Amino acid sequence: MKIAVIQIARLGDIYQTWPALRAYKQAHPESEITLIVRQKFSEAVYGLDAVNEVIELPIKHILEPLISDIANTEESENRMTVWLNDLVQKGFDQIINLSFSPLSSWISYYLSSHSPSLSNICGYSRTSDGFLSIPDDMSAYFYAQVGTDRPNRFHLAEIFGTLMGVDVQPKHWETHHFIDYHLEGIESPFIALQVGASNDQKTLSASALSFLLSNLGNLIKIPIVLLGHKSELAKAETILSSTTHPKIFNLVGKTALTQVFSIIKQSSLLVCPDSSLTHIASLTQTRTLQLSHSNFVNFWETGPRAPGSFVFIINDNQIQFSEIANTIFELLTDKNISASGFYTTTGTPSYLPNHTELNNTRWELIQSMYQGGVMPTQFDSQFLTALNQLRDVNEFMIELLNKVKAGSPLEDVAQFINRSEEIVQALYRVNSDIRPIIDWYLTEKLRIGPGSHEDILEATLKVQFLLSDLILHIFNQTENLNTANARENNQNETA
Repeated sequence: MKIAVIQIARLGDIYQTWPALRAYKQAHPESEITLIVRQKFSEAVYGLDAVNEVIELPIKHILEPLISDIANTEESENRMTVWLNDLVQKGFDQIINLSFSPLSSWISYYLSSHSPSLSNICGYSRTSDGFLSIPDDMSAYFYAQVGTDRPNRFHLAEIFGTLMGVDVQPKHWETHHFIDYHLEGIESPFIALQVGASNDQKTLSASALSFLLSNLGNLIKIPIVLLGHKSELAKAETILSSTTHPKIFNLVGKTALTQVFSIIKQSSLLVCPDSSLTHIASLTQTRTLQLSHSNFVNFWETGPRAPGSFVFIINDNQIQFSEIANTIFELLTDKNISASGFYTTTGTPSYLPNHTELNNTRWELIQSMYQGGVMPTQFDSQFLTALNQLRDVNEFMIELLNKVKAGSPLEDVAQFINRSEEIVQALYRVNSDIRPIIDWYLTEKLRIGPGSHEDILEATLKVQFLLSDLILHIFNQTENLNTANARENNQNETA
């Protein structure tokens, strides 16, 4: 079985793909896995022994004709086509697209439409008329529920594993093959600290990091090794010039990505934002303190997985430097953490709250919708009002579609259908707890592919009926819960 795995996202996504690839190779040792990555991030594949071949997507080469003095679209298209045709010649039996991006969907579609031996596609692709195709339920879940402003709590590594049909286990994270790097003049134990991230909004400023290190120096005189890209040299210099911490070593811009594995492995703790180093530490099983900016990342999806790690939620309006420094001290000395945040744990979700109250309503709703779990114990009145309105719209839509099915011209009801969809969108903005239901609904509508008028009508009706069943299920669960609560109250009053 020849399998093409498309992962053309950034470094962190590639590293989070490692466990799923290992699990798949363990389950299917006879498979031949070709991993497709962007040339710029191909270094992130070093040490991964679960793939048979790595093919680089040469974005710079392909786009070069477009950024010359006279843009040459035809030449750029030719270069892309040559690269794609070379892939077709591999004769893949299956495509697994782990990128969830427009470009990756077009690559998947091209391979599928030019490969007669292909038997299965997982992940985003394209329909014959060019629209996004979401062929499997896991990709549909990703489209509907995953992202920084969504309630998903499945880690990306588990999502990748599910898409590949395997169960990712702790052993699939462990990495033992990497380039040794001797840290001259730096004694263990030491802390590795990443100064930057792919986005400035995901990390602390130079002045903030400097102040944090000064606070830490008052608690413990442990060496600090600064890590980062060469573009972050100026930030590192600012930190060095303004902190009072006595033992700081600057390796920013001085190490290859493959050497960072060894440095992080040797460290007692990695302190970093949501970044690729988080996932390297997960692979080297190095305890990590992730400083997470919740407005820009979802730590449930991309947090650290090394045992004993901790996620500290940063409040940009009032950064608690002494509290972060104390958390570092507690991690190094194996003490119970006094700060609010989240401990890394095994299983799913992968984090346990520590001195933190969680609103689980949307997450429990998602679990019920997708996994058959128990509905949330209580919905507020705004949610139930919005759900009632959604039920009214749903019943009206079914009535309209049945009229079309019975022979009424579509143009006679089109304006009412469009208005109903506008109401659904308005409900999305009114109540956040109902969003998982509407996101599911909009995604299922999007999954309806091209076909005859009759086929599309039947598929649209099917989605409406599924929505009707879901709404009824929620109302029944809520009614049963209310009845049980009333019975318990009556018994308490009688007693």
